[in-house]
Amino acid sequence: MKSLDPSQLCFGTKVAIRNSHNHKYLKANKTDNIVTANGVHPTLSYSGCDTTQEFIIISSTQGKDYRGPVTFSSVILLETQDDGFLSFTTQNEVKIEKADSAANKKLIKWTLVEPNVSSSKRVVTTYDQVTFKTVFGELVINQSGGVMANGQATSAESTWKILKANVPFMPDWVYTRVNLNHNDLVLSRSPLGDNFSLKPSVKRKTFSDENKGLGKLPLAAQEKLLMEDLLYTLLSIEGNYIKRKQTDLSYAVEPYLEAPTCDESLLYVVNNVLPLCEQHDKICVFVNLHSYYEGGLVSHALCEAISTLLKEYKLKIIQIDAELEKGELTLPKLWFYIQPCMRTLECLNKFVEEAEHQKGGALLNTLFKSMLSASDAIHKKLFAFLLEKASVPYLEMLSKWIHFGEIEDPYEEFLIKEHKELSKENLHKDFNDKYWDERFEFREAQIPLFLQKLTAKVLFTGKYLNVIRECGRVIHCPYSEELDPKKNTKLLSNIGNQREFLEPIEHAYDWASKQLLNLILEEQQLLNRLKSIKHYFFLDHGDFFVHFMDSAQEELEKHASAVSREKLESLLDLSLRTSSANSDPFKDDLSCELHTYTLSEQLYAMHNISGNQAGSEDMQPIFTMPQIFKGLETFVLDYKVRWPLTLIISRKALTKYQLIFRHLFFCKYVERQLSNTWILHQSTKDLALHKAFSTSYCLRQRMLHFVKNYVYYMTVEVLEDKWHRFLEGLKKVQTVDEIMNLHTVFLDECLKECLLMDQELFMILNKIIGFCLYFSEMIEQNTKSMKVDDSFLSQAFLDDTKSKTTDKKRVKGRENSTGTAEKLLARKKYSHLIENYSTKFDEHLSNFLKTIDRNRSRSETHLINLIIRLDYNDYYSENRKMLDEKN
Repeated sequence: MKSLDPSQLCFGTKVAIRNSHNHKYLKANKTDNIVTANGVHPTLSYSGCDTTQEFIIISSTQGKDYRGPVTFSSVILLETQDDGFLSFTTQNEVKIEKADSAANKKLIKWTLVEPNVSSSKRVVTTYDQVTFKTVFGELVINQSGGVMANGQATSAESTWKILKANVPFMPDWVYTRVNLNHNDLVLSRSPLGDNFSLKPSVKRKTFSDENKGLGKLPLAAQEKLLMEDLLYTLLSIEGNYIKRKQTDLSYAVEPYLEAPTCDESLLYVVNNVLPLCEQHDKICVFVNLHSYYEGGLVSHALCEAISTLLKEYKLKIIQIDAELEKGELTLPKLWFYIQPCMRTLECLNKFVEEAEHQKGGALLNTLFKSMLSASDAIHKKLFAFLLEKASVPYLEMLSKWIHFGEIEDPYEEFLIKEHKELSKENLHKDFNDKYWDERFEFREAQIPLFLQKLTAKVLFTGKYLNVIRECGRVIHCPYSEELDPKKNTKLLSNIGNQREFLEPIEHAYDWASKQLLNLILEEQQLLNRLKSIKHYFFLDHGDFFVHFMDSAQEELEKHASAVSREKLESLLDLSLRTSSANSDPFKDDLSCELHTYTLSEQLYAMHNISGNQAGSEDMQPIFTMPQIFKGLETFVLDYKVRWPLTLIISRKALTKYQLIFRHLFFCKYVERQLSNTWILHQSTKDLALHKAFSTSYCLRQRMLHFVKNYVYYMTVEVLEDKWHRFLEGLKKVQTVDEIMNLHTVFLDECLKECLLMDQELFMILNKIIGFCLYFSEMIEQNTKSMKVDDSFLSQAFLDDTKSKTTDKKRVKGRENSTGTAEKLLARKKYSHLIENYSTKFDEHLSNFLKTIDRNRSRSETHLINLIIRLDYNDYYSENRKMLDEKN
């Protein structure tokens, strides 16, 4: 029988590194990444400290997923939980660095060398002395608490031990002393050190001559000697005549002779008993190995229960021995007495073979299956007893998780595993943060069969309570005694019955869900927060937008590099306090940012939508988007959200709000500019140029019609409609997960129906909106040079009487301005320019409507209202048919 060495180190193990000089541990400071040798074992350090004594040992050649044994001469990496690596600098200082360059990747590699045996390649154990050698051949050395990589010779300061981080420090003799198992078997290392094997320990000393065969003795003497040896062997101690074979360690009578010499009838009975001795050996080895710290709490509880059964077995042997002392025992009697034990130990032996190297939930599953497959009531009761005892620590872990949101699982036995490196602080920073989905995950191999259908509720119950704990609240669950094995004895007696767990877990789940819902909806005012975000990001406070644009438009129209963020912050704050938004209690959480990318580029990065379509060939040379962006194209609002609301309003959710805001803000800005174009057009009505300007009047009106209807579609038919549906859904939620899903669906539908998720439609829409803006800018530039200078007439409009002299001056001024405008229009080919804009606008708008019509056939029903609004009189449809026929 072979078994893994409990002291053996494997790759992927969390370790602590202990110096042989001061017996302190390597400690890395999380703030400055300095490494010192004055730490304590990780099991003694408190959580939340700004240092770490834990490292993950990784193979440099095989990668992170390799789980083989660590050997001397291996090149290793030592990784921290923050994705840093133990490294050394050019000044030989040992620090924690990121492996972000080829040079750094070279400096994070360490070679394990056995002191005084540099060529050794055996397996490293927790009691081995090791040295860490750099790629330049220098050793890591402890210099008065500081750690350097400049050691030249092996010494106590440069010698270390690699210990398992989740196992308290154990002295070497725990692993190296013989006879520690209190029986005749000890664990012996193979020459390569890759496994443990069993061998007999020191032999029992007697006065008998081992070389003397039993066949020379009388039959009664043979029987007595064999019975005496059998009683020893039944307790895993070799006798004088019954010994283990050297080949397979099975027991045999007189194995030192070519053939047994004892009586055949006696030999037959003894050979029938010997399998029981071998089974006892294997069970004892299982108990010894699984009693180490590495075995875990469930294994410890199981081993204690098996030891209780073995005590009963030993008591039986002692009773038989007492009868032997009285001279009343015979081999047939002995065979009769041990009959009840044989079947029990046979079942136990079969179980320990199946359960080898298992722990936690996996071990409970093997016990549960053994109980179900037991053929008689006695052995079913036996495994029920073992399952009951072994489940106690697991139930304690389960109770702490679903009643207090805590995981105490030092040996990775529980069905839930925690990724402590995922921090809640990243929820407001990282778009792809996976805190809620991956902070707590299932450990599939450790899910007990009797909890399999309840795992989802177990996971979410603990997650909900953990959120409350992260808020600094003390949890007092009224149902905490329902899964307490000390107080609910009925639960243990029916441990394999899933129905016994259903009610306690349901109670805990409902209570935890209500507590977190109350915290988020009532105490943290989630709904009011969402309303506040909606006011700003969906621009439903009209006066706020007008106030802000009136004051900030000049700044936003500058090139992005010239825009002052501080000035925009000041103007934003002024707009908040001089508009209806002043009544919002959360207005101080609003801020603004200037991104280094446009909306198109952001969508491209997120959803593979091209960000440079506005500069495509069909827009050259007149309609080219400038490569230097204006501030309004990079301007975006931001909102400060605190835990636990970051679960719902995460950075990902805020980014979606920002996408909608940037698109809506730009559309409303273009609408504002087209409205200003209408005002500019009014100043040209005094000029006798109606024929020259009529085309631009019509084009401006078509553009304004398009933009106004599209903005109305977004704000009223999409955002408001989805918002009210979202509010209705919030009234029915039972859990925080339902709120998250509802909020995600709300934002995704808003993005989709605002056409931000459709690559083709967004590209065309972006062109159309861009054309409208370029058109308004072109009209503004041209109109300024043609505008009638009627300042001298302003007083005439105010007077009740208008003299003939004033009228003549006005007519003469209008004639002069008309002549000047005609010359400018002719020189700039104004009519041709407007025709180009009109043609391109009609083409892209027709293409836009055609694409919408095609999407509508793919069940995109939300576009029906938009196409009806934009083409209410079939003008563009007829125009498109004419173009198709012409082509």
